[in-house]
Parts: sequence; C-alpha cells; structure tokens
Amino acid sequence: MAATTEPIVDAHAGGDNGAQASKKKKAKKVVADNTRYQGAEAVMPILVKSSHAKGRYVVSSKELPAGTLVTVEKASAAIVRNQSFVSICHHCLKTVPSKTQTRAKVDEQGVEVAGQTERVTVPAHSCDKCKMAAYCSEACQRQHAVEHGVQCDALARSNAIAAEHRVPLEHLRSLLALVGRRFADDKNMPGEGVHYKYAAQDVGPTPYSHVLDLNPNRHYLDRSAIKSMQQALKEVLALVPEAARISLPEAVEAACIFNTNHHSLMVNGQQALGVFPFSSLYFQHSCSPNCMYVGENGATLYIRTLTDVAAGTELTIPYVELYQPREQRRRDLLMTRHFWCKCKRCSTLLSNSVDRLMDGIQCTECKSGVMIFEETKEVQDINELITDMSALDQEIQGKFAECEACPAKIEVTKLVDVLKA
Repeated sequence: MAATTEPIVDAHAGGDNGAQASKKKKAKKVVADNTRYQGAEAVMPILVKSSHAKGRYVVSSKELPAGTLVTVEKASAAIVRNQSFVSICHHCLKTVPSKTQTRAKVDEQGVEVAGQTERVTVPAHSCDKCKMAAYCSEACQRQHAVEHGVQCDALARSNAIAAEHRVPLEHLRSLLALVGRRFADDKNMPGEGVHYKYAAQDVGPTPYSHVLDLNPNRHYLDRSAIKSMQQALKEVLALVPEAARISLPEAVEAACIFNTNHHSLMVNGQQALGVFPFSSLYFQHSCSPNCMYVGENGATLYIRTLTDVAAGTELTIPYVELYQPREQRRRDLLMTRHFWCKCKRCSTLLSNSVDRLMDGIQCTECKSGVMIFEETKEVQDINELITDMSALDQEIQGKFAECEACPAKIEVTKLVDVLKA
C-alpha cells in the first residue's frame, strides 16, 4: 500500500506518556508525487495516478482484453520462507538439488558423538560459511555473491539473535536481503535508482530507493515489539560490512516495510516472499479484482487482467485469499495490511452479495434457504481494533442469523463455529 493511503500517524513520536501516549492523530494527507514512476507508462498499458482520497493507483490506458499482461516487476528483495529454506535457490528461486554426505553424529545438544557418523541430505550448493543460503547451481551462487557477501556474517548469527530478542527470523533475513539490494544497486547501477528504467521484459530488480516510498505501518506495531526489533537489528547491523551498513532507524523502517508490503510467491509448491515497490504502491486491493498476480521466473511478479477492462478503469489485485468469508478477509487485511476493507464486494449488503454463500449456512429447518447475519457495523477507526480484535467478537454476542426463506434463526456465534469447522 502507498504511504499516502494511510493517514494515521503515531502520537508516541513526541515522547508523551500516560493517556496521551495511547492516542492517535490524523496527519495531513499529501498527494503523492508520481514523477519517479511515470516511466512505467511508456512500456505498460497503464497511467499512474494519485489523489487525496485514494492515494496512489493505476488505471488502464486503453481497453485491455482478459489475460493481458499489465506489468512485470522483479523484486527489490526476496527471501525463501523458513520452511523452504534448503528447497529453493536463494537467488533465482528454482528447486535446489540435494546430495548425501557423511558427517559426525551429534547428540541433542549438538555435541559430536565419538566414533559415530551419520548420512545426511544437504543442498548440493550452499554457503559453507554461514550455512544459511542454498543455491540451484554454482552459477547462481556466483551471481548472488555481491548481495550475499554483505549478509553472510549476519546470517550466520541470525538464528541466535532472533531467538534472544524474540523476533521472527524472517524479519531479520528480509532486512538483510534489502541491505544486499541497496549495496548491489550502489555497486552495479550508481545513480540509476532515482531514474530507474522500466521495461516490458528482462527487467532488473526495482531499486532499494523505491522501497522506501512504501508505508512501513510502524505506528500499528506494539512499542515493545519495536524495541525488540531495534535491539535485534542493532546486533545484525554490527555484523554487516561498514560499506553496506545503514542506520538503525532506516533498518527498522525497511524491515517494517517488507513485513507489511510483501507478496507471497509459490514456486513448485514452496513459498517465498518478495517486496515489489511499484506493484505495492499502485495496485490497490479489491475483493472483486480485475487483475491477478503470479510469481514466475524467479522473484518476478506478473500482473494480468482477469476480465475485459475498459480504458480509464482502475486496476486492482487481491491481497488476501478471496474464497473465504467476508469477515475473515477483512480480519486478514486488518492484521497484515492495516486497513478495513470497504471495496464494493465488502460494502454490498450480504443478502445481495456473492458472499452470502460463503458467510451463510443451509437453513437447518427448511433446508432450502441460507441463514446469514446481515452485519451493519462498519469500522471507522482501526487504531484500537488492530490491537484488540475481540471488539469484533463482542459485536456478534446475543445476535442471530436469520433464514432468508423461513422464520428460523440461529445464534451468530454458533454460525461462526459452523463456518470455522
């Protein structure tokens, strides 16, 4: 999401405490400057826009048939999910071949057992120093050498640092991936970050400088979580070569940006995460999108139209799984993207929406109608809700879902239990 679409700022910034520390205030909305991104219009069938009401967004520059490739973007930085760590290449995201080797057997404490060995399966190509990066080939390992070189020492200690400060390991790894991108940008294309040349194909990674245009949503994080993150990142940065090191405030911001703006990529059944500044800034969410994204050819995002799109129509993509009940979509968006969805699908009365078939159940009495709860409450201020989701659960206490075809009704709490089962 673009920074201009989030008008709430952290009142803690002034150092106040007590009652004032828990308050939020609205910041003045500023129309975003699109100059840096207008080059995309020359190679993509889009026009970049921004307004006070919507923030940044894109519209089609001409009629687009269903299936039209709208944009291609290579991630500024991408990481393999922890569970896929040795299965996917940390450079191109292809499947990593494995090999079997013999090593000394170790006990549960990691101490070698004298005179005993064991056969283990390991990646065919990996970093021998940090043991935290696997590759599909020697070629990929060489191509990733510049970025990995500034991450290696920190990656070697990242598990211990994450455990000590109780922060997710992926937060540290994503920050290091961004540090690697910044260093590679300075080395390989000095000065081009500001005037990045967009292309229809064979695109290079979007520069690190563009990442900082994204909203870190830091004001939604608990202060203790931010403190733990700062302590962990301070240790991580101390292990990064001085030539590649960034300031601690910038590191915290970059880590928050990756965490709240990444896109998930499925590669041969394995998952990776990537941050795509242009796509995140300009393609707004809709639960009835006219476009869809897919990750292909490494950490590259391809966005295509799902339907025929008329010229001048806003182009949207989904940020969450669409085949789930409305409330669950809204909760997912609230927790991961920090907004309460008010798209057309979510704003339409449930009885008139396709969601009635996902938010309702077959009537237990007449067997022909659908029992739904016609929710009327809309969230206006998400600041308190985002830290206490129980308000949504309290809202349904003592209320009933009614059948659309007969007088039968059921407690909403029971309806929710059925939907969750």
